[in-house]
Amino acid sequence: MLKGQIANTIVVTTVIGLLLTTLTGCAFFKNRARGPQQVEALVGSIERVYVDAEIAKERVRTAVFSIRSIAGSKFRSEPKEAYARFVQIIEMSEEHAEKLRDSVEDKKRAAKPVFEQWQTDLEAFSDPEMRKKSQRRLEETRELYSEIVIAAEPALAAYEKFNQDLRDHALFLKHDLNPAALLELKVFVSSLTGRAKSLNLGFESCMTSSRAYLAVRALPVDPNAAVENSDTDTAQPETPRTDTSDPAEEPKVVAVSGER
Repeated sequence: MLKGQIANTIVVTTVIGLLLTTLTGCAFFKNRARGPQQVEALVGSIERVYVDAEIAKERVRTAVFSIRSIAGSKFRSEPKEAYARFVQIIEMSEEHAEKLRDSVEDKKRAAKPVFEQWQTDLEAFSDPEMRKKSQRRLEETRELYSEIVIAAEPALAAYEKFNQDLRDHALFLKHDLNPAALLELKVFVSSLTGRAKSLNLGFESCMTSSRAYLAVRALPVDPNAAVENSDTDTAQPETPRTDTSDPAEEPKVVAVSGER
């Protein structure tokens, strides 16, 4: 009787062990199948950081041109209208700073599962050489990603501080829009222009590091999707600009009140 019970226990234990092994194996491959989707999400978030950094450059240049025009008394319209337009430009820049921050935070959230799962999966290799190659690729990818973080975080912080200073300029002029006040403002505007150039270089660094990551870590382009896109849109995509134009120059593209 005792032997029968022991035999039954062994059988049940074996079955449970096999079942758990099977379920673990299924979970193993299920987790791996999500890998490309996680990578795609990370790539998409980095693309958004690139685009938002480029737009931020234009926002900064537009704001600087606007305040320089006011401080230099080079009004192209009635002073009250020029001031109102300056305030609107500040609001647009502040809104875009929030968008850039969202993109940076999305990038962080998308990166976490990719790198954590990749590190975990290294233990699943049976071939030590292949594990070594994957480890090297992981380290290289982390390094590329860290370059984006190093560039994006300071640029974002500087951008938000820049917008705060623009708001101070607007506040200064709010009840004091006259030649004497404009004369006192010129010194601050000159400093602001210099900071804008440095800020744009920070955006350039963010764009460069993002582009470097995408160039070697993005998923291959689906040829079928390319064919569909060519059928619906024959226009060539615009090549991202990488110039660092002087923010003192008049921007060629300024989005205000729905106009460009």
